[in-house]
Amino acid sequence: MGKTRRKTRTTQVATIVDPARILLAAERIWKGNELIAKQMNQVGDVTLAEPLVVTGALALELYFKCLYAIEHNGRTIRGHDLYVLFSNLSQESRAAIKDEYDRLLPQNPTRAVLRRAFEKQVGTPPDEAIESVLRGAANAFELWRYPFEGVLSSFTGCLEIRDASRLRIIQLKPEYAAVRDSRSPWKKIGEEPLPLTFKRATIISPEPGPKGCPVEEGEE
Repeated sequence: MGKTRRKTRTTQVATIVDPARILLAAERIWKGNELIAKQMNQVGDVTLAEPLVVTGALALELYFKCLYAIEHNGRTIRGHDLYVLFSNLSQESRAAIKDEYDRLLPQNPTRAVLRRAFEKQVGTPPDEAIESVLRGAANAFELWRYPFEGVLSSFTGCLEIRDASRLRIIQLKPEYAAVRDSRSPWKKIGEEPLPLTFKRATIISPEPGPKGCPVEEGEE
């Protein structure tokens, strides 16, 4: 029913968001993810797997959405599918993230163990290409929220993609380093706080965005 209403409406009010706000949200959620991981490692509590993956997937989703907003003048993109969100980034950003991911992956201390375990169970080595990793983890945020349904997804490799995405954000917006490093909305660059602003815009005839994501568009 909601989809029908969206298709028949001719105008819609959307929010044009300062990408720094999205980055701040991603950093805060990832901080929570790190606390869960620390607790999980300290006490060996495997019951924390669900919140670990859910917060990790949501943080990665927001890093992708931050990049999209940077590249589209604050326009936002909807959806949780990590592969679709990645596919909607510019070719330059996808290439930069891929290159950094390929550099980081061999440095993962648990990679060899995970590869052996995967190969022992499946019979073949895991496909670690970034596109394959994101396809496998595409719906992690949604699936791991409902573990009782018995349909889960992989999330291996997404830590490196997260770090590569954060680096790409700072490459495009060096002034965002203060937000990334401090995880504080009031961290100053020099003497001035980051400009975290919003504005409202009217959308005419909204249509689904490219490659499967509805895009909220506004006036320049």
